[in-house]
Amino acid sequence: MHVDHHISKVDYEVFNSAELVKSMPRILKSLLYTLEFFMVPAHGFFLRIRAVLGPWWHPDRKHAQVSTAMVFIARLTALIILGQEFENYFWFPLGYFLAHSMAIQIQRFGDCFSHAYEIYPVGTKVERKDKEYDMEKTYSIIFPSSLRWMGVFFMLNFNFHNAHHYNTNVPWYALPVYHDMIDSKTPKNQYELSFSEAISNFFSQRLIRITEDQGAPTLDNGRLVMKDFIGVMDAPFLALEM
Repeated sequence: MHVDHHISKVDYEVFNSAELVKSMPRILKSLLYTLEFFMVPAHGFFLRIRAVLGPWWHPDRKHAQVSTAMVFIARLTALIILGQEFENYFWFPLGYFLAHSMAIQIQRFGDCFSHAYEIYPVGTKVERKDKEYDMEKTYSIIFPSSLRWMGVFFMLNFNFHNAHHYNTNVPWYALPVYHDMIDSKTPKNQYELSFSEAISNFFSQRLIRITEDQGAPTLDNGRLVMKDFIGVMDAPFLALEM
């Protein structure tokens, strides 16, 4: 599916999570929005739990019941063993929960503003877009020099997403250099996003993003502005075969 994403220059989804949230009972929807307001990635946890339980409710995934159960038991066993090293059993699960929540938020930020592609249900036949379209709809988040280590440590340089799409054979560690070498018809100012604006948008639009369309950045005085670019929510988990 990810390969087809590169070939067709579109994003895919197995189900529409926005419509699912809209159809939730009011109390569940209020709980989800409250948790997300306080930076608890409830939407992300919900999609992960839904994926784990998929083999028991989705007819096409019943074959994965045994393997899923074995992985769950192995991870639970590992957590219990690690937890025994802590004198206070309260801090270990809390720390694990906070670490997992942080990992989800980092993954969200990495995927949130990568593209302004059209989104189609899995299996839809679409006309392949050209390279110029890909460069216009794929964005790189430029970290300030003092924070570039964050792009390496947390995102393996995939904040240079435009460079990754320009040539998927370039290894992650070479993406920053390759970004400066790209010889594209699309000027860099049309696919470079400011880190400060991206991180501000990521947090300020976090509740709107749950049910609204992703939007797209606009070119203003020679630079991309993100006022109308809401971004996508938990993108990788919309493409699981659930």
